[in-house]
Amino acid sequence: MAQDLSNIILAYKQQSGLGVRATGTGATGLEVLASQGFQQQIAQIASGLLSRSRMAAKGRAGSEFYNFAGETELQVGNLNGIAQAVLGGTMSTADTLTQAELTSCAISGTGTTITFGGGNVITEGVRVGMTARLSGMTTATNNGRYFPILGISANGRVLTIPSGILTDETADTAFSLIISPAVYTPSPYVKTAHTIEAYLADIDRSLVGTDFRWNGLSFSFEPDSPVNVSVSAGGSDLDLLTTAESPNFTDPAFVEGESLVMLDGAVYFGTTKRVNLASFSVGLTAPVSGLPMLTRKKSIDAFLGQFAMEGQFTGIIEDGADFDAFRDEDQVSIYLHCAELNAANPWAARYVGIYIPNMSFGGWSVPAGGEGAAIQTVPMNGGRDKRGVTLGFAPTSLLISTSN
Repeated sequence: MAQDLSNIILAYKQQSGLGVRATGTGATGLEVLASQGFQQQIAQIASGLLSRSRMAAKGRAGSEFYNFAGETELQVGNLNGIAQAVLGGTMSTADTLTQAELTSCAISGTGTTITFGGGNVITEGVRVGMTARLSGMTTATNNGRYFPILGISANGRVLTIPSGILTDETADTAFSLIISPAVYTPSPYVKTAHTIEAYLADIDRSLVGTDFRWNGLSFSFEPDSPVNVSVSAGGSDLDLLTTAESPNFTDPAFVEGESLVMLDGAVYFGTTKRVNLASFSVGLTAPVSGLPMLTRKKSIDAFLGQFAMEGQFTGIIEDGADFDAFRDEDQVSIYLHCAELNAANPWAARYVGIYIPNMSFGGWSVPAGGEGAAIQTVPMNGGRDKRGVTLGFAPTSLLISTSN
């Protein structure tokens, strides 16, 4: 039987250690678009001798290294494991703070300011870019709505959030603030190795990559399209298992959910909601490579380089703010709220939040002439946020939060 491309089952699982292939249960399934999958990098050993026959000698296969690349659509929970591996962190569990820690909770500023009567959310582990919701508030419409935390006061008692989610309310002394699960890069970065399997179900054989390091996580946002996600990894070993050994993983867990569309979400530059964007892309990637060895073909590990944050956006020109930000090299924080459809209450829908704390614009270009709207193209580059944990900023280039 010939192998059908639509019947290849992809899954991955963190290894217990380098050189220890992960097997059995506990793997995460990955549904993809048409993707590259595994790719080999095989060095060629060629003789440089000049033959009298003018016919070069046949070369030999030398050192080996392997890459994996996949394209998928963003769903709630489908990329948690890869996000943790790329960021080198562990996703937190939901945390609940109440009047016992924060005394009271009031909402003002047309729903944009949450003020607590005591305590300090920073020392409780809350960071700018995380997402939260309230419960137990007297005003029912202030309960159960997820909101991004776009700012925290130095004393950890005042949160700045976007307008249009909550309404003003006097201080409540019985409430809960539920912080959603989140992951960002800790210090130091924690490197993990993964096993990745492509089970060719029609022929009952598995391509299995061992000792792979995830080195890329990129997001692409386009009109009338689900949020596209690209992931990549590099590893030192790839084998085609026998039928008796296949599949490598038992019953990988797949996420059953809807693909997220930005029509149901929002984009904020700082605290300003942007509605004039035509496209947006951003990614965190690092080089990954092997080390050729004298007496073995396979590298002893996959070595990660430095992660870089890059992207760009296009949008309608309405003023000169983006040009001014480029000229002044302003630090721009960007939050993207990607949510499932919930027409009755969009901010109560399940979501993935993407926070990029430290971006700057790398240029500003506009075509000359033509028809239709004048569209600007702005490249971006970013890096680790250095504003300080004591002020509520995580030392990371990317923070991801989720409702699951």
